[in-house]
Amino acid sequence: LPDLDDADLDEVDSLEGEDGRLRWGRTLTYRPGIPCESWGLPALVQRESRPAELLQPSGTLNPGDRYVGDRYVMAVAGTAPEAPVDGSSPWAGMSGAALFCGDLLAGVVVADPAARGHGHLEAVPAYVLHHDPVFRAVLGEHSAIEEREGVVLEPIEFQHLAETSDPAAAIVPGGIGVSPAGLLRARRQIVPFHGRQDVLARLNTWAELPGFGALLLHGVGGQGKTRLAAHLAGRL
Repeated sequence: LPDLDDADLDEVDSLEGEDGRLRWGRTLTYRPGIPCESWGLPALVQRESRPAELLQPSGTLNPGDRYVGDRYVMAVAGTAPEAPVDGSSPWAGMSGAALFCGDLLAGVVVADPAARGHGHLEAVPAYVLHHDPVFRAVLGEHSAIEEREGVVLEPIEFQHLAETSDPAAAIVPGGIGVSPAGLLRARRQIVPFHGRQDVLARLNTWAELPGFGALLLHGVGGQGKTRLAAHLAGRL
């Protein structure tokens, strides 16, 4: 399997039954044992009678593994597969598979690392791909309206705290349409962000301070706190 910072980004016109929204993620802490999984067509499950068999390996990753090399390492659950007699990798064909942590796409599988007894798979993290401005631009062109100011890498460890439902899909009680209140949700960005340059300047100055920092943004409901925070995060 090639050890490259590479990914194939394909455009699909439509997928029936899918909402088309892909959520990207990255680890934010050094908490070990983060559950992860993938799907692929590795050599270890291929047979002449069924040459396109699937495998869904699962396991865990520790954010500190291969940290310097910008890699995620999945420790595959269960017994590691044995190498074929020709010495090739039993994971051949798995390269390019998506690595998911929960609902978030965390990376792309690229390698069966040496000296690990075929019990681990290495992946290029999503944050490496998102460092490429062309990659981000293509994603932005094909993202939903609420994502066009920047596709966000969500924190994997805190994804259970995120609001992921689409408010515009909510049925009005007693009616047949959608609620116009959904248009007020900050993440939908129906109206482009404008103004508040003085506040943004203060927030940018704060964000550039060294070390860890926390800032409390407060105000009455409906004043745009969430939208301001999202806009700042997108700029950063």
